[in-house]
Amino acid sequence: MTLFIDLPFELLVAVLAYIGPREALRLSSVCSRLKTVLYSIEWAAETLACHVSPHIKRTFLLANHDLLFLNGPPQLQTTYARMYLMPLGIIVWSGSDIGYKAGSAALPAALCSLTNLTILTLSACKRVGSIPSELKNLKLLRALDFSNNQLSGLIPSDIGSLVNLEYLILSNNEFEGPIPSSLANLKGLTKLLLNGNKLEGHLPEFLGQLKSLQQLALCGNRLEGNIPSSFGQLSQLVLLDLSHNSLSGRIPRELKNLEKLTSLCLNDNHLIGDIPVEITRLHNLKINVSNNLLRQDLTSGIQLHEALGLVLGIVLVLDGVFNFLGR
Repeated sequence: MTLFIDLPFELLVAVLAYIGPREALRLSSVCSRLKTVLYSIEWAAETLACHVSPHIKRTFLLANHDLLFLNGPPQLQTTYARMYLMPLGIIVWSGSDIGYKAGSAALPAALCSLTNLTILTLSACKRVGSIPSELKNLKLLRALDFSNNQLSGLIPSDIGSLVNLEYLILSNNEFEGPIPSSLANLKGLTKLLLNGNKLEGHLPEFLGQLKSLQQLALCGNRLEGNIPSSFGQLSQLVLLDLSHNSLSGRIPRELKNLEKLTSLCLNDNHLIGDIPVEITRLHNLKINVSNNLLRQDLTSGIQLHEALGLVLGIVLVLDGVFNFLGR
């Protein structure tokens, strides 16, 4: 009697495609022959043709059948990308949208073949490992969001070749090492969120050259050294969050030039000196400088400006205490 696993390759492909991809993939651990079939291009094409309509109405949101792409073997991911994702210009997938409870997996390398993409979001999708260098192929990208995963390693310098990027969001992962200098090429960035990682080294001066930045969040890392005076050139900045690092030195007076700034978070560092009085002239600004090594009398200059009517709506947080200054 012929055993099931001894059937001809083509027949195994047909049978395993018929029973459905999720169920079939569970059999890959049974024996090496079944794994060979289930990791083949032939099975990938056949099972997708059987179970995912080529006429499905695609949106940019995460659907249940997209989990085949996220968690399947490489051949299935490549075939799925070619059959269903290639025309897309936008992918915005968040695992929380569908109660995503699958196990962790790497970023699909086939993502890097989707050269029409302008927006790519894979947030909270339990991605692990590193960002593939082939991501540099996505030349049209304007927004990249891999937040809330468990991605690790260095932030690849190749991201600096994506010169159309406006949003770069890699927050709440496990990236290490320095902020790559190649990011200086991203002149159109308006949002750079690298908070909640394990980034090390000094704050780079080149960040002050990204004149379009509106939000810069580097909090919750292991950054050290001084706050660069070049940050005072970021005239469009609304949010600057450098909290929960190991920054030292004084708060640069050049931050007084950030006239659009509404939130300045410098708490939980090792900053010394006082808050430059000029910064207190900024309107509607919330400043948090708690848990530093600042002078105990640092509010004296601020109180003077309040008396002179030069402060309009500053909220100052000193060691956890909110002080509203101004009219």
